[in-house]
Amino acid sequence: MRVVREYEELEENYQRAYSEALTAFGNGALFVEKFIEKPRHIEVQILGDKYGNVIHLYERDCSIQRRHQKVVEVAPAVQLDPQLRDRLTSDSVKLAKEVGYENAGTVEFLVDKSGKHYFIEVNSRLQVEHTVTEEITDVDLVHAQLRVCEGRSLTELGLRQENVRLNGCAIQCRVTTEDPARGFQPDTGRLEVFRSGEGMGIRLDSASAFQGAVISPHYDSLLVKVISSGKDLPTAAAKMNRALAEFRVRGVKTNIPFLQNVLNNDQFLHSTVDTQFIDENPDLFNLKRVQNRAQKLLHYLGHVMVNGPITPIPVKAKPSSVDPVVPTRGAAWGGFVCLKGALWFRGPPGFPGRVAAGRPGGVCAGGARPPGPPPHGHHVSRRPPVAAGHSRPHPRPQADRPLRGPQLQQPLQLGELGGRHVRRGHALPVGVPVAPAAGAAEAAAQRALPDASAGRQRGGLHQLPRQRGLQVLRGCQGEWHGHLPGL
Repeated sequence: MRVVREYEELEENYQRAYSEALTAFGNGALFVEKFIEKPRHIEVQILGDKYGNVIHLYERDCSIQRRHQKVVEVAPAVQLDPQLRDRLTSDSVKLAKEVGYENAGTVEFLVDKSGKHYFIEVNSRLQVEHTVTEEITDVDLVHAQLRVCEGRSLTELGLRQENVRLNGCAIQCRVTTEDPARGFQPDTGRLEVFRSGEGMGIRLDSASAFQGAVISPHYDSLLVKVISSGKDLPTAAAKMNRALAEFRVRGVKTNIPFLQNVLNNDQFLHSTVDTQFIDENPDLFNLKRVQNRAQKLLHYLGHVMVNGPITPIPVKAKPSSVDPVVPTRGAAWGGFVCLKGALWFRGPPGFPGRVAAGRPGGVCAGGARPPGPPPHGHHVSRRPPVAAGHSRPHPRPQADRPLRGPQLQQPLQLGELGGRHVRRGHALPVGVPVAPAAGAAEAAAQRALPDASAGRQRGGLHQLPRQRGLQVLRGCQGEWHGHLPGL
């Protein structure tokens, strides 16, 4: 299309339009028509039967367009002069009767600033925006079409012109898989998440909008039509805004942020708009960035569950500039060993097995006993020492109970811990000797603790039951190790 404002520009623009048409369609034929500056796009819905009866169902305002493609439709047209409405509807009915039109159709007009209307075309079908007409007239156009095709008359269907009344206002927004920030470039992919906004006064017309659906580049980018209805335009716009805010579409870009800016525009709410509305309001493209926090968190948790906790965080996070400091342990601390299928720990003399009060992660050493009961989940053996040459049965493992505290994540070699096999990538405390086999574990334990009874008397040999994993509470003078359920 070329706009010619001066006679001298006619030949040049004619040749350009002819060349483009011939290249694109193989046919250079052109139409010459009057150019209307910044018009309103008004269309009238009509319905005819096989017996010459034709009625209209009032008009729709489709002026909010992008590249001559409708984005938002409103019915009835806002601030339309009643006399102009009568002229539009009467001309539409007269045209349909003149040609013997049957079934549903749309007569489209352009209205200039002075209130003159110009005929464009007739769409002999049911259009995408027919929903707003249904909402304000309570007429099911699809049902009426089928009955007319069966041979029913409009009178038999109860459709008389005097019975068609306007009821409130309705808005339709076309939610498309387009990115407004990139010139409405279509986006494709799989819908990872889809949740629609619903409620009183909201109607949804959709087909392929569901979680797991694949948006293909071979079809129209329309995802779902959202229709709101209310007593007036601000009420319908508020309902539409609320519904769009409740939409959750992940996996592809949508034009929802752009539609919300249109609905919040003062000119749209309190005045009339024309076909240049989007071009003259660049602030409509100041789009609110979608945070998508829930989806990012789910992706992170999925990475941790599948790949283990030592994998890099799949989000933008800066590493800490301070390296963690591992507290040094005194000579009296013996760490962990595997002995007879159980996990043993030798602490300092007089170690009571309690966590220091008010110091999360700390331990008591040197016989100091803080007030209060031991924290939930601590398992220690405080039985009296056994005299040399005597023995007692293996302590019964206690029930698995969680131990609170920060998790220290370290890589772990393949081996056996506490009678159970562990896998590479599990979280384990620093300084835990992991035996590749039970025999090697007992040998290492015997070298570390030549006299188990003496070790208990020195204070310090406590047994932990077999667990499925470990968690560490780090203190200033040592470490207390418990289990991490479900590892």
